[in-house]
Amino acid sequence: MVKRVAVIGADVMGHGIALAYASAGIQVNLFDPDERMRQKRLTC
Repeated sequence: MVKRVAVIGADVMGHGIALAYASAGIQVNLFDPDERMRQKRLTC
């Protein structure tokens, strides 16, 4: 079973993928080179 995933890109699609995994109880590491985008997604 998958326990951890990495998602590269925190824009709309990457954020949605990360949320789907997190909702399933899987640990998610979300990467984006844009600091503003990372901070925006951390507050969701």
